[in-house]
Amino acid sequence: FNTLIERMVEQKHLIILLNNTGGTNLGSVSIGITRILFDEPYDLPKKSIARKLMKTMKESDVKSAIEQYQVIKKSHPKDYDFSPQELNSLGYALLQKERVEDSIEIFKLNIEVYPKNSNAYDSLAEAYMVKGDKKLAVINYAKSLELNPNNTNAILNAGYCYLKMEELDEAEKYFGKYIKAMPKSVKGYNNLAIVFFLKGDYGTAVAYYQKALELNPNADTYFNLADALNADGRYDDAVNAYEKALEFEPGHNEAKQALLTLCFQLGYFEKARDLISPSLKEREDVYVKHIDSGSRLQTKGLLHEALREYLKAYQINPLNSQLLFDIGRCYYKLNNFVDAEKYLKKTVEIDSDIAEAYNLLGQIALANGDDAEALVLLINAVEKKPELAEAHLYMGMALLRIGDLLQSIKSI
Repeated sequence: FNTLIERMVEQKHLIILLNNTGGTNLGSVSIGITRILFDEPYDLPKKSIARKLMKTMKESDVKSAIEQYQVIKKSHPKDYDFSPQELNSLGYALLQKERVEDSIEIFKLNIEVYPKNSNAYDSLAEAYMVKGDKKLAVINYAKSLELNPNNTNAILNAGYCYLKMEELDEAEKYFGKYIKAMPKSVKGYNNLAIVFFLKGDYGTAVAYYQKALELNPNADTYFNLADALNADGRYDDAVNAYEKALEFEPGHNEAKQALLTLCFQLGYFEKARDLISPSLKEREDVYVKHIDSGSRLQTKGLLHEALREYLKAYQINPLNSQLLFDIGRCYYKLNNFVDAEKYLKKTVEIDSDIAEAYNLLGQIALANGDDAEALVLLINAVEKKPELAEAHLYMGMALLRIGDLLQSIKSI
C-alpha cells in the first residue's frame, strides 16, 4: 500500500490518496487532480507497466515479460507508464521475492531503455551484490557514479564491495569519498576504521572509531574501538572501552568475554571476579526458575510444558542428577522410552543411589522384552530403597516372565 497527502494552503485544497492495490504512482494521480482543480488540461493516469509485467512473470518467465514490454511500448506507448521508476520498482519487487536473476534481467532492461539513468546502474549493482558478484557490482556502481558523482549510496556500497573483496586501498578511497560527501554519517568512519584495522594501522582505526562515537555513541562501536586499542597495545584504554560498551549494553557477551580475557592477561583479577560473579548469579537464578516452573507443570500433569522447562535448565547445568531424573521421568510418562532411557542412564552415572531411576530403567527394559536386564535393574532399585513398592511389583513381573514363580510371588 502507499499514501499521498498534498495540501495547498492558500487555495484551501487538500488531496488525500490512499491505495492498497500495490505500488501505484500516486504522484501522477495527484498532478491530474491538481490540474482539474485549477481547470487546466490533464492526462488520465497511465497504467503501471510494472504490474503488467509482474503478472506475466507469475504466469510465465522473465524473458516473456521483457518481450511483452517491448511489444506494448511499440503498440500502446501512451497507455502505460514507461518511466524508469516502473522497471526499477519491478526489479526491487523481484529482489524482495528472492528472484535475484530475474531482477538482474529487469534492471538490465532498464539500462537498455535508459542508458543515461544513474539510478538504473545503481539498482543493477545492488542486485549483483545480493547475488554475491562483487566485481560486477563495483563496475555498475562506477557507471552510476560517472552519470551522477553525488550518488552517495553508490559510493558507500562500492566501498563495501571492495572491502569484502579485501581490496583495501580501493575501499579506503571510496569510504574517504563518502565521508567528504556525508561528514555527519557514522557509516563512513566505521568502515574506514575497519579498513585501517585490517591494514594493521590500529592507531588510525582508533581515530576513526572515536569520530564515529562522537556522532553516535553505542555498544558495538565501543567494542570495536576496544579491539583496536587492544591490538595497538593500549591495554588500559581497551579495558575502559570494553567497560563503556557494557555500560551501553550490559548483555554484550562479546565485550564481556573480551574484557574478561584482557583482565586475566593484565592480572586484574579483582575486576575479572566482579565480571564473573553477576553472570554466575544470573545463570543460577534462571536455572532455579526453570526447575521450579518444570516442577509445577509436572505436578499439574502438563508433561510437554514441564519437559521444555527442564531442558532449558539442562542447558545451564547438565550434571544435576535430580534434573536428569525429572527429564527421564517426563519422557517415560510420554512413552518416549528411547530418550527416557538416555537421561535415566545419565542419572545413575552421576548418582548411583537414585532408586527411582533404576526402577524406571527396569520398567523400560521389561517393555523392550529384556527380562534379565530388567530384573538386575529392579533388584538394584529394591536394594537401594526397600520400601519402593512399584519396584517390587515389576521385579515380580520380571521373575514371572523368566519363569521363577515362587520368587515372583514373594516379590509381589
